[in-house]
Amino acid sequence: MTVTGTTPWIQRAAFRDLLQVREVTAEALLGPDFEVEVDPPGTGEVLITAVQLGCALRNGDVLTPDAAEFFYSCDVEYDEQDHAKPVDAQAIVTMYADVWHEPVNRELLESALGRWEEESGAAITEWRSTTSPELVVRYGFRQA
Repeated sequence: MTVTGTTPWIQRAAFRDLLQVREVTAEALLGPDFEVEVDPPGTGEVLITAVQLGCALRNGDVLTPDAAEFFYSCDVEYDEQDHAKPVDAQAIVTMYADVWHEPVNRELLESALGRWEEESGAAITEWRSTTSPELVVRYGFRQA
């Protein structure tokens, strides 16, 4: 299941009781010599253009690895002074179906996706499943 929506802090807030981050990958703008670009120079500010989080399902003390993935990316434009700024962004949450067909996990996912919409102030606009297209719904998976 893949859901498209808002910013990473909203995802973290909405899914905080459900998932544990196990792996983080981030991308930043690179300068001409492949060093991390500080923009504007001298400020110490670095524009992160993508973040990917690999997560495990947390059900009490039990962790199920590879349950979900968050991905955030932004498009960048440069102003007249050649300073980079983000102009558009997307966030994608991918839930792996093997974990989410169990009733207790479906309820946890439904609740987290509802909180995500509530905290972001925006509706989930797209949902799909490559493994169970007939079962995926706006807030997760319905029972088979």
